[in-house]
Amino acid sequence: MTTFYFIRHGETEWNNNQNRYCGRSDIALAETGVFQSRILAKMLGTIPFDKAFSSPLLRARKTALPITERLGLPLHLDDRLKEIDFGDWEGLTQQEIELNYPQQWQSWIEDPTFIKAGGNGESGIDAAQRMRSFVDDMVTSPFETILVISHNTVMRLFIAASLGLSLVSYRNFEIDNGDIWVVNIDDSGLIKWKSGLHMAHLMMQGIEPLI
Repeated sequence: MTTFYFIRHGETEWNNNQNRYCGRSDIALAETGVFQSRILAKMLGTIPFDKAFSSPLLRARKTALPITERLGLPLHLDDRLKEIDFGDWEGLTQQEIELNYPQQWQSWIEDPTFIKAGGNGESGIDAAQRMRSFVDDMVTSPFETILVISHNTVMRLFIAASLGLSLVSYRNFEIDNGDIWVVNIDDSGLIKWKSGLHMAHLMMQGIEPLI
C-alpha cells in the first residue's frame, strides 16, 4: 500500500486577486502563501515520508521547501505535477474569460475531457492522465508514504478520473490553497480516497507556523 499526501500550493497574488487563473504562469507565493507553507511544515513534520515530489512551478516548490527542510528530505521535481495549461485564459478571472472567450468557456464547462483550455492549452483528459502516470510510477516503487505538492485544477481532474466520474465532475471538488488530500493506492492500482484537510480549518484552530 502506498499513501500519498496531495497538497495544493499556498496562496499566490493571483489567487488573492479575484482568483486569476495561474496555469503554467510561474507566479510566486503571496505572504499568506508563505504563512501557509510554514503551517504545513509544522503539521506534516512528524509524518515519516519516504520521498517528496513537487511541481517545478515556483509556487509549488516554495510551498514544499519548508516541509522538506523540516523532514530532512530532498525535493524531487516532476513536470507531471504541473497545473493544467490554461492557454489564453492565464492571468484572467472567470468573469473575464466568460466575457472574452464565451464559446471556449461554454465548451469547457460542458465537458473538459477533450477540450483544450484557453483554446491552445491542455485538455482535461491529458492533465488527468499525466497525474495518473506519476502515481502509477510511484506505486511500483518501494516508497510507502509520499508527499506531493501540486495544483488545484489538475488535482481535481485526477480525483474525478480516479473515482470513475466524468471529468466535468471535477468542479464538484473544492481544494483551497494549502489543502491536503490523502489517498491510499494498493499494488493493483486501486485508489481509495480518504477525507481531506482544509487549511482554513487549521488556521481557525490557531496552529502557529514555524518561525
